[in-house]
Amino acid sequence: MFTNLEARMGTDMCMICPQRGGNITVETVGPGHPDKVCDQISDAVLDAALAGDPNSRVAIETGGKTFITLIGEMTTASVIDLPELAMRVHREIGYNDDEVSGVHVDVVQQSPDIALGTNVQRRGAGDQGTMVGYAVDTPDHGYMPIAYHVARQLVMRLDHVRKAGTLSFLRPDNKSQVVMKDGKVVHVTIATQHTDDVSTEDLRHEVHKEIIVPVVGDIAFEACTINGTGRFVKGSFAADAGETGRKIVCDAYGARVPVGGGAYSGKDPSKVDRTAAYMARYIAKTIVARGMAEEALIHLAYTIGQIDPDSVDVCVYNPSDPEFDFERWVRDNFPLSPGGMIDLFDLTRPQGWSYRETAAYGHYGHPQFPWEKVVL
Repeated sequence: MFTNLEARMGTDMCMICPQRGGNITVETVGPGHPDKVCDQISDAVLDAALAGDPNSRVAIETGGKTFITLIGEMTTASVIDLPELAMRVHREIGYNDDEVSGVHVDVVQQSPDIALGTNVQRRGAGDQGTMVGYAVDTPDHGYMPIAYHVARQLVMRLDHVRKAGTLSFLRPDNKSQVVMKDGKVVHVTIATQHTDDVSTEDLRHEVHKEIIVPVVGDIAFEACTINGTGRFVKGSFAADAGETGRKIVCDAYGARVPVGGGAYSGKDPSKVDRTAAYMARYIAKTIVARGMAEEALIHLAYTIGQIDPDSVDVCVYNPSDPEFDFERWVRDNFPLSPGGMIDLFDLTRPQGWSYRETAAYGHYGHPQFPWEKVVL
């Protein structure tokens, strides 16, 4: 166990928390981005499968361009019209049906070899890998890195203003990027899809006034880059291909925090890529929220079919007790088996939240998710 993240990761890495100085740049994307459209379709399939069969095994990936394509494995008692579901999600995000030509489906049952390790009798890990969880002492920002939080708030406001009709020319595809220096936002980049009936000048000034200033504060127009090419009419699958799992850094904590495991979306809770990452976040947030350290970075490693983790690694910054055995405390106080984690968060029966929600604005920092509800 290391008590200093720089000692753990090398002195060339700045501290993750932006209040400690240095330059930090974070990008995130909105739900209308083609990759996030695919993530939401994959997780909507998972929601539908679990709704009728909590023991469903799901590993669905979505691709999009001319067609929406669903591929993967699924074993479930639920009856799901996959083409209809995919088009409904695409439509609810804000796109028109005629912006794609249809839906292709190539989904088969899960391999029985994998099922041997994850069935209801054993409840072992559905794959191997190392998962990462992180938290920092920023309670007003959901215990998330501030630059990431601000970048996410920008795309959330873009969507809110579009849906409210405040800026009627906005369309669903968008991105944001934030540069912070010494704890202050010094530059903002916004790329937003729009209708063809708005001038670039009007769009830039309205986005600065209605999107950036309400989130960031009184930042100069000259410190913002809004639609850098001047035009962004074609968006999502009309402009670019999308795939499930290509935005895992945006899904997590931003580029300053290591990414572990694989993509989350489209995977049922037996897959530790997802479930152990949620547990790692829960542990890290608990450590920070309790005042045990200012930052916490957790690694949990698993082998397919096994119940116990291969390793538990805890890195903290500025612990309240430098001699405290964090690894022992984690092992003693948290259920680390796949079945134990599923039960703690009730992941096979979501109540008050959905997996599709996790695929829209990131998996962490939102209070409705059970891995965010730490016990102090």
